[in-house]
Amino acid sequence: MMPRRSGAGGDRLAPDLSPGWPRAGTVGIALAAMAMAAGLAGLGASLRATSRAIAELTAGIERERLGREALAREMLADRTRLAAYQADVRNLIAAGRAEVTAVERTVQALEAERLAGERIIRAYGPGVALLQGTLVYEDREGRPLRYSTDAAHRRRGEPPAGPRISLDGRGDVVESTFLGTGFLASRDGAVLTNRHIAYPWERDDELGDLLEQEGLTPRVVQLRALFPGVPEPVALSVVRASRDADVVVLRGRVPTSVPVLPLERTGQLAIPGRSVIVLGHPGGLELLLARVDPAVLRALIGPDATALGDTTVPVPALLERLNRLGQIRAYATWGHLADTRPHQLAHDAATSIGGSGGPIFATSGRVIGISTAVVTGLDGAALGTPIRSALALLDSARRPAARRPGPSGASTPSLAPGPSR
Repeated sequence: MMPRRSGAGGDRLAPDLSPGWPRAGTVGIALAAMAMAAGLAGLGASLRATSRAIAELTAGIERERLGREALAREMLADRTRLAAYQADVRNLIAAGRAEVTAVERTVQALEAERLAGERIIRAYGPGVALLQGTLVYEDREGRPLRYSTDAAHRRRGEPPAGPRISLDGRGDVVESTFLGTGFLASRDGAVLTNRHIAYPWERDDELGDLLEQEGLTPRVVQLRALFPGVPEPVALSVVRASRDADVVVLRGRVPTSVPVLPLERTGQLAIPGRSVIVLGHPGGLELLLARVDPAVLRALIGPDATALGDTTVPVPALLERLNRLGQIRAYATWGHLADTRPHQLAHDAATSIGGSGGPIFATSGRVIGISTAVVTGLDGAALGTPIRSALALLDSARRPAARRPGPSGASTPSLAPGPSR
């Protein structure tokens, strides 16, 4: 159907208002609506898919975050464990080094102790002297105790005509030789030893009782020190004697070649369990002669002598000869401190009569005490006087004082001739 023209002004197109037109427009609208609905449905599906994708992405991101946090925690834990392991390793290394250092120090200490004896003997042995003294016994009138027969008769073994010894005897004066140990403590010639060496009768109750019964008084007529390397004996006199401790200070003109022994003044080296070295002349004359070359000894005392009493050589003269030949040297023993008291040291370094007055060394090389006594009934037990008991006495000995009679000896003097036991 063609449109009609209307009006005089010309032909115009006019809508075709035929009845079929409305149905065609409705269909178009419907189709458009359907298309729109289909688009909206697709858009909704797309949005839902997008939302799901976003949700999944978010969940993935969260999982990734949680995973990273877990990994970070695990890495932190690993770093902490690694740091702890490194610290343990460092501690183990430090402990190992400390143990190695401790072992090295122990080895060094053991080596020092092993060498201490050698060092002390070499450095200070020449400063340790054999002390020798001679006692006589006099009555109140000054008459000496004598033998009833002379020495020649006694050596031939002839029996005495009367009592062996008496104040009325016509033979030799009775002399008792005693021995001990002392050491040079200062360059002015001060020699330290025990009081009971300087005054041997004070600790011999039997001798003291006998002297009192007989009205006799002991008197020291000879007291001297024989230092190794010094050919001539050094005459000594008593300068100070302690009334509280078993210590006495003697003095003589000691050659400068004799070393002065270093004294421990801090009191810190006398520790129970530590090693000590004792120098002295234990065993007295017997051990001394046992160490002499037999050929030298026979030349000194005679080829026919089988015992010390057989020799015609007096003990003091024999000691002088031995010293000139370099045969008198201190005897060293090694032990440990068992206990320390303000007045006493207990140790197990072997010693005996004759060793009294000798120095007790710490392994540092300083004197911590003076050998004093042995304990009977307990092998190896010995006692000493702490060196601090002698320090004040030494200081006072440098000041002038009244001279006292000087004796010496670690061996107990006897009324018999020759060396005491």
